[in-house]
Amino acid sequence: MALSFFLPEDRGLIEVTGKDAAVFLQGLFSQDVVKNFSEGSVTYGVFPTPKGRVFSDAYIHHTSPNCFFLDVEGIIVSALLSHLNHYLILLDAEVKNKTGEYELISILGEQSVGPDFSSNEAFVSFVQRGEFHEYRVWVVKSQKEKWLRNLQVSGAVRVSSEFYEMMQIEAVIPKLGIEMDETTFPQEVGLEEYLNFKKGCFIGAEVLQRIFYQGHVNRALVLLGLGECRNRVKNLKVFEESEEVGKITRSIFSLPRNRVTALGLLKVSALDSKKSLYARDGEEKILLEVLKQPQMQRQ
Repeated sequence: MALSFFLPEDRGLIEVTGKDAAVFLQGLFSQDVVKNFSEGSVTYGVFPTPKGRVFSDAYIHHTSPNCFFLDVEGIIVSALLSHLNHYLILLDAEVKNKTGEYELISILGEQSVGPDFSSNEAFVSFVQRGEFHEYRVWVVKSQKEKWLRNLQVSGAVRVSSEFYEMMQIEAVIPKLGIEMDETTFPQEVGLEEYLNFKKGCFIGAEVLQRIFYQGHVNRALVLLGLGECRNRVKNLKVFEESEEVGKITRSIFSLPRNRVTALGLLKVSALDSKKSLYARDGEEKILLEVLKQPQMQRQ
């Protein structure tokens, strides 16, 4: 099967360097930046707020000794820089905005079908999140066109933003600013596996551990089928009988399912119920089917 690639235009890049860079990130990030990292590795996680909500998610790439790149949504770069600098006290670490110096190429597919990425013009990481697999290639801006030509010569096909979004929605991958923000706990949007409570303290850990031992959250991100609806919708309220139980955040036409699917943030009680769910788009009533939902942790 031919490789395919996508060019995200909404990502930002922050560099953290210095002999204390790993220790600095360790106290802010939900994953273990000290023990689990080796040069060339990447990990996904979140920067929680002190109240345990999602300030930002990030892929952190360890590219060389004492050097980390934070691969984040473009909308959060400025705020995250301020957040990081706020905690940068008496440590040998430096934070720089590298957005615009590198550009991201996402190459979709299994690790086994990846091309040879040996190059000092880019740093490359393979990422697997559930059913979604990709190489995240951050290439020096001046070399981007050369990389794209090489991909196309090798037979790789460029896919649309709609196709890329479809793959992420099908894998129930939340997007910052849409499914999650500073009102959202990571566990509500399926990110509990990216919280490492064994590594020691980090900002927001106490609140997030309390949720873990409590056994569940009150909302959950799910994949929905939209009945006979053939149009993309977003920000629609979801009801169980007459009670509002959540909302549809965004939707896409799913090629594998030949129907419109959507991500919805719903009350857990509605998922446990046998009652039907529906949304309203003007006068149209859209019956909903839960296609994927998380396995609720019970202690």
